[in-house]
Amino acid sequence: EKLTDNLQDERNRMWRNNCINDTYEPGSTFKVITAAAGLEEGVVTPADTFHCPGFCVVEDRRIRCHKVTGHGSENFVPATMNSCNPVFVAVGLRLGPEKYYDYFEQFGLLQKTGVDLPGEAGTIMHKKEDIGLVELATMSFGQSFQVTPMQLLTTFSSIINGGNRITPHFGKTIIDENGKKEELQYPVQKGIISAETSQTMRKILEKVVSEGGGRNGQVEGYEIGGKTATSQTLPRGSGRYISSFVGFAPASDPQIITLVVIQAPKGVYYGGTIAAPVCRKLYEKVTFQLNDTHPTVAVAELMRILMDEEGLEWDEAWDVTTKTVAYTNHTIMSEALEKWPLELFSRLLPRIYQIVEEINRRFVEEIKAKYPGNQDKIRKMAVIYDGQVKMANL
Repeated sequence: EKLTDNLQDERNRMWRNNCINDTYEPGSTFKVITAAAGLEEGVVTPADTFHCPGFCVVEDRRIRCHKVTGHGSENFVPATMNSCNPVFVAVGLRLGPEKYYDYFEQFGLLQKTGVDLPGEAGTIMHKKEDIGLVELATMSFGQSFQVTPMQLLTTFSSIINGGNRITPHFGKTIIDENGKKEELQYPVQKGIISAETSQTMRKILEKVVSEGGGRNGQVEGYEIGGKTATSQTLPRGSGRYISSFVGFAPASDPQIITLVVIQAPKGVYYGGTIAAPVCRKLYEKVTFQLNDTHPTVAVAELMRILMDEEGLEWDEAWDVTTKTVAYTNHTIMSEALEKWPLELFSRLLPRIYQIVEEINRRFVEEIKAKYPGNQDKIRKMAVIYDGQVKMANL
C-alpha cells in the first residue's frame, strides 16, 4: 500500500504543470503591472523625477533597494531600467491601497486565466481591507502575494499588446473525420489599459533590454522588450532565490512573449544574468521568422550552403543563418566579423551578399505592390533592420 501511494505521488509530481498548478512571488517582473497602473491612473509620468538613497521607510519598515548605495536622482524610465524598489514603492503609495487593489481586479489578476488545461491555481492575495501601507509597498515590487507563471504572463501580455487580456490556450481548431474545421473561440477582455499607456510601456521595456538590467536578453538586430526579477523565496534569509525574465518581441509590435523562471539557482542568481540569456537564445532562433515576408527560400539556401558545402552541424549553421538575417543591413555587415570565424565568413561573404540582395529584392517587389502610387515620387528600397521592414532613402 505504501509503495502504491509513493508511486501515485511520483505520478502526480511528474504530471504537475508548474506554470499553472503552482504559484510564486513574481518579484520585479511585477513592477510592470505597478508601472502600467501608475501611468494609467496619472500618478506618475515617464518624466517624473525621484531620489533613491538605497532604501525607503514605510511606517516602521526599512525597505532596501538592490543597489544599497542608491541610484540617486532618476526619472521614471531609468528607475524602471534600474529596477529601483524605492521608486516603485512611491508609485504604489501614490495609487493607494484601494486604487491599487482596483487595478488588480481590472487587470484580471484576481481571476483565473481560463487556460484550457486542468488544475489552474488562483492568485493568493491579501483581502482588500487588510492592505496597509507596508503590504502595499511590498506588493508594488512583486512581494507578499503569489500568482501562477501563466497569470503573470497573461497580464504582462495585456499590458504590452494594446490593453487586451487574451485567454491563453493551446487548442485552435477542431477537424472532424470529414475534414470540416471548427475554429475555437476564446474570450478577450478589451480595455485593460489604454492604447497610449500600452505604447509607453513597450517603449520603456525596450529600454530595459537595450540599455538597462535586461541587456542579456538583447538579440542583435532586433527590438526586444522585457523585465528581469530576482526574488527571495520564503522564508526570507533562506538563501534561496527565484530568478526570472519576461521578454517579448518585436518590442514595437509584440508577437511573442516568454517567461523564463529559474527556481533556486546555484551560484549566480540574478535574473538579468541567468534568466535573460535563456530567453535570448530562444529568440535568436525564432525572431527572424516573425516577419511574414522573410524569404524562406533564401534562408534555406544559406542553411544548405553551410551544411552541405561547408560541413557545419545544424546548430552551427542555424546560428550563422539567424545572425545573417539580423545583419542584412549592409552598413552593419562588418560587425558580423566579430561573431563568426574570419576564415568562414570571408569564404561565404559573396554568397551571403547574393542572398541579402535576394531578400531586399523581394521586399522591394512587395513595397511596389503595396504602394504603387509612391514609386514615381521617391526612390526607396526595403531593408531588414531591427526585425522590421523599413524604408531607406537612396
